[in-house]
Amino acid sequence: MDEQQRQSQNLRVVKRIEFRQQRYTSRMRTAQHCSQKP
Repeated sequence: MDEQQRQSQNLRVVKRIEFRQQRYTSRMRTAQHCSQKP
């Protein structure tokens, strides 16, 4: 049970990190779009 709990916690942290990275990359992409506009 302890191992399972640790795994679930790890998964939650990974999801949070992935979400943050996704938001960051999307923001950078939108910034590029704005800079590309004439």
